[in-house]
Amino acid sequence: MLLDNRFRLKSKSRIEFRRNLILMVSERAVRGHTGMTKTIFFDREPIATDIAENPIANDLCFVLQRANRIISRGADSALRATGLTAEQTLLLAAIAEAGSPRAADLSRSLGIDASTIAANLKPLMRQELVFAPVDISDRRARRLFLTVAGSERLERGIKQLQEYEGGLALECDGNTDLPGLCQALSSLAEACL
Repeated sequence: MLLDNRFRLKSKSRIEFRRNLILMVSERAVRGHTGMTKTIFFDREPIATDIAENPIANDLCFVLQRANRIISRGADSALRATGLTAEQTLLLAAIAEAGSPRAADLSRSLGIDASTIAANLKPLMRQELVFAPVDISDRRARRLFLTVAGSERLERGIKQLQEYEGGLALECDGNTDLPGLCQALSSLAEACL
């Protein structure tokens, strides 16, 4: 929804701005401009309370997508010092583990479409973290190799991720079997392929 700047300019305080925004949203909802059926209030309980009371809180797909987004943001923040994203770190780790895979091999093993692999490889190649010579056995394809700089950056990234994962484990108060959870999620992913 686009915010109407006229309310921001007239508002003398943040509270008054919120009241004006709520009135504006209410008016538009009543007039049918937004397709909304109820007024949005900004001073509500945290969204976690709404989600816990909502039936979709027990929906596997919703819970997995939500957890993925939240954990991915945290991982990206943890990796910011390395100059990598979580997906780029995953690619570097997969290349290191596989030795000299082709992009298509990574796509299949990681469950990521080829265009996303290509988009994430480009900055890694520009930074000279990955080298991609033509495959000798199939001149249409390229093999992916980590450079020395790529191996060093991956090592730093893995250390940052381990610290982040340690913090996640502490947040769970040790009540969650994280290796077991990883195994169950891996099995679920394999079943969905």
